[in-house]
Amino acid sequence: MAQYLTEDQTRKLQIVGEIKRDISQIHFAPADRGPIDLRDFTQTLWSLNGYLSLAMAQVKTADPAIYQQLRSLSQTITDLRRQMLMADPAVVTRQLAVFQQALFDDVRVTFETIQTQDNRARLTTDDLPPALRKRFLGVTGKYLVQVYPKKDCWQRDHQKEFVEQLRSVEDKVTGTPVQLLEYTTLLKSSYQEAAGYSLIAIVILGNHLGVGTENILRGLAGTLLVATVYSAVFVTVGLLLRRALVAGILYILVWEGAIATIAPSAERFSMTAWGRAITDSGIYGLTPDLVPTLGATTGVIALVVATGLAVVLAGWRLGRMDLP
Repeated sequence: MAQYLTEDQTRKLQIVGEIKRDISQIHFAPADRGPIDLRDFTQTLWSLNGYLSLAMAQVKTADPAIYQQLRSLSQTITDLRRQMLMADPAVVTRQLAVFQQALFDDVRVTFETIQTQDNRARLTTDDLPPALRKRFLGVTGKYLVQVYPKKDCWQRDHQKEFVEQLRSVEDKVTGTPVQLLEYTTLLKSSYQEAAGYSLIAIVILGNHLGVGTENILRGLAGTLLVATVYSAVFVTVGLLLRRALVAGILYILVWEGAIATIAPSAERFSMTAWGRAITDSGIYGLTPDLVPTLGATTGVIALVVATGLAVVLAGWRLGRMDLP
């Protein structure tokens, strides 16, 4: 927008003046507000289609581009006549009348706008339509400057590089890339801070209860492995199934929450039981029914294997998907 406000407009003002002189004597009679003569209009369209057929025959070989345009127009007229014949005549007459009135009113307003165009002085911000003025001009009179990245800003490294380059020029720059970078940075920092506080709380509470540092570390390792395998498995499920959320809820509630808890043999196929085999081993005083029969080594192996299989399957599925 700035280039139109700052360029040399002398020649453009002359052209506007010439156009105004050329169309100054053009005046439009009031638009016909009466109904459309449907029969006469249909006959006119039929005749026009005949002339188009003759024109297409003349230019089919000489000018293929014009031929295609004429053919498209002819097909449009044919479709319009078919729809007119199939619809209620009263409805067609009313809709055509409304369209005709709107068309001629629009043409009249366009010519009147050009005829009354002020070409005595250059274009200023006050001449802009309100929508453009609010979009490209601030309340302080500053122009909007839009900068576009050369690289894909959905990738964080490129996004960070782009924002840093912008801030080297203007530290108060705004926009979607800046907002996304700040949001994800804040989100990452919040998770890291929360994880640190949680780790401190777990260590303090574990030592207070006499669990021991070794068991605390074992519990953290088991929790991390379970979180990893759950993420890998359900990402894969999301790639394979349309109703991944339903499948995940059923798995958690039915299998993990019921079957794997009640049937001891089912815990061999439970990701939660694999994790508990790591976290609960070595902790004394737990109810025997709550302690998995699997060993910690078995739990680690099962979690690692399940994660690996899920990642391989997800990669296989992604390789066969059409991504936008």
